[in-house]
Amino acid sequence: MQEKRELIRRIDQLIRMKVSGTAQELANRLEISRSTFFRVLEDMKENLNAPIVYNSTLNRYEYEQEGQIHIGFFTNLDENDLMRIEGGSNIMLPLINKNMAISYFETVTTYTCDNFSY
Repeated sequence: MQEKRELIRRIDQLIRMKVSGTAQELANRLEISRSTFFRVLEDMKENLNAPIVYNSTLNRYEYEQEGQIHIGFFTNLDENDLMRIEGGSNIMLPLINKNMAISYFETVTTYTCDNFSY
């Protein structure tokens, strides 16, 4: 199971970085067969609702909308929780409009699932 999660995490990362390349290039980079890549891709689309498309002009896979895949258990943070986070980009929260920071966190799209297999 951990290996499947890692493979999905790596594909997601390459797509978001806009360096996925063709199916064969991506399979080679991940050291998997092309058919395994297509099985994982189909699983990501069907079970994780990831809006992945192939851009034939740029020869790479892309998300139709901004977002990223998270596999695991996550809770929603309220305004007070966001203000208590220390480190990372939160260091700027006191310097910017509080509503803008909350809006940013609310507009990030994530795709989650309880069960996936291939």
